[in-house]
Amino acid sequence: MVNRWMEAFGDRRGIDDAPAMLATAESTDDGLSFVVFAMLFFWDCWVVHSDREFVMFSHDEWGAVGPGCSHLLDGIRKAYSDDPER
Repeated sequence: MVNRWMEAFGDRRGIDDAPAMLATAESTDDGLSFVVFAMLFFWDCWVVHSDREFVMFSHDEWGAVGPGCSHLLDGIRKAYSDDPER
């Protein structure tokens, strides 16, 4: 299944030969697909904009947000808060 999914992006090597995928700013739709697929299968996934702006999801069910992306946490906290004023 994963090999077929990779073929849809033009990569025919398979997961054993190419255990990582790369998306650029010009291929944001592909990048979003990579992130969603990684999260569904609990794979490690890095989304990097710069050395200070990144988000990382781990196969161990935790994540990290670089200091340049800390504003993302505000939206997440608000969305999951019990206090609607937060």
